[in-house]
Amino acid sequence: MVERVGHGRGAWLPLRAAVEAQAFRVLAQRRHVPPAATEAITALNRISSRSPQRDFVEADLAFHSAIVHGTRNARLIRVHDGLRAEILLLLAQLAIRYPSVRQLAREHNELVTAITHGTPTEAEATIRAHLERAAEWLAAHASAVEPHPRPRRAAPPEAGP
Repeated sequence: MVERVGHGRGAWLPLRAAVEAQAFRVLAQRRHVPPAATEAITALNRISSRSPQRDFVEADLAFHSAIVHGTRNARLIRVHDGLRAEILLLLAQLAIRYPSVRQLAREHNELVTAITHGTPTEAEATIRAHLERAAEWLAAHASAVEPHPRPRRAAPPEAGP
């Protein structure tokens, strides 16, 4: 997954996938969807292609954060919260180019179903597939989201004799 993202962007994606996969396993075992995740799904379902990008980003991050926080595992929460800035950047890049907000809402509904009706293994596979699709989409469109190149610094002057 990481190699295709390019220029070091996304080196944190495997860590995010591991944290969220574990969170999905835990919640599927409990068959519990945190209320905040349900609220985020409701927000995602209200978003249209005309909604501000910020609405999409906030609802998506709220969903994934609620899932991790729902485990009540302090270490998982700390790691996921530490990735927040990177996740926000990824979501901001995907939101512009994702083919359909409706499709993304459907995927999140499927994630909830994996928790409530699947096994922990199925729930993990579902979140990993979801994150992999996001990484593939970003990789396929990386040239369109590359930051402006940094200006080159002049070489330092040669030291005299």
